[in-house]
Amino acid sequence: MIEVQPAWSYDGRQWHRPEKRSAFIGPAHPWNRSWNSCANTAPIREGNQLCFYFGARSGAHGREFPHPFGAIGLASITVDRFAAIRGDFKEGLLLTRPISWPGGDLILNSTNSRYPRAHPTSGSGKLMVEVRDEGNQPIAGFSGDQKADHSFPSPAPWQKEDRPVQWPNGRSLKDLAGKRIRLAFFLQDSRLYSFRASGT
Repeated sequence: MIEVQPAWSYDGRQWHRPEKRSAFIGPAHPWNRSWNSCANTAPIREGNQLCFYFGARSGAHGREFPHPFGAIGLASITVDRFAAIRGDFKEGLLLTRPISWPGGDLILNSTNSRYPRAHPTSGSGKLMVEVRDEGNQPIAGFSGDQKADHSFPSPAPWQKEDRPVQWPNGRSLKDLAGKRIRLAFFLQDSRLYSFRASGT
């Protein structure tokens, strides 16, 4: 069986694959149960989706099967959702290394559903964001009972999510431009795929 697995590289020479090596595009239908090979081109972006064309066959290479056949498939994934940090029924904490905030709002690619594939727009998960200084001490107005609450119904996978994270009293990470900070994400029944500064 041939399947497509994700891999990544920081320098284009040394490549890495996830430990579990689960299929990114694998057998899901009779027409692709034995062979899946992705196109060598970059994915096509359509709105907030990345689209991948791939070739597929019902039988393995070099084997005789009654009525073997092939097809061209199209797989898609929401932008930047290849992997996630996940919190389930018990709250988890993700603390970043110290970073220099470039300015702009904090934008999250996230979902507050425990089962985003089955129920992408429903869920009552919690995602809170706290800001700490380089020494991991809370920053007034951005931490403790002043954490930002980013717990709201997630958009459908095909909808773009650009809602900035806001702290109480209208505070934004714009106020901390150029400072060395850490971000603390509190997740429960939610997933964080990526974060960025607006305008980047």
